[in-house]
Amino acid sequence: MAFVADDEGQIVGVLRGRKERLQSLFVSGDHHHRGIGRGLVSRFEDECIRQGAPAIRVASTLYAVPFYAKIGYKKTTGVRPGWSFEGRGLIYQPMKKRLAASIHAV
Repeated sequence: MAFVADDEGQIVGVLRGRKERLQSLFVSGDHHHRGIGRGLVSRFEDECIRQGAPAIRVASTLYAVPFYAKIGYKKTTGVRPGWSFEGRGLIYQPMKKRLAASIHAV
């Protein structure tokens, strides 16, 4: 699945994922704090619920941990080493959100 946010025809945000796994979320720096990321994640969660997913996992960058925590994701383990697009080490925080709780909260 992929979701795109635009502002007057310019792409300002992209979310890519599959059932139960949010793989990547990017929002243009000059569009941060405008609800774009939250909106993309909400659309993705709705689609995962429709597909019967009980939870969503994400390997969050340390920078994004507060964002995911604010929208209901919980840390599942300690930080771990991973790989960036350039092939260099990248530290990430595994996080998870149970969707059943989201359904009952509506």
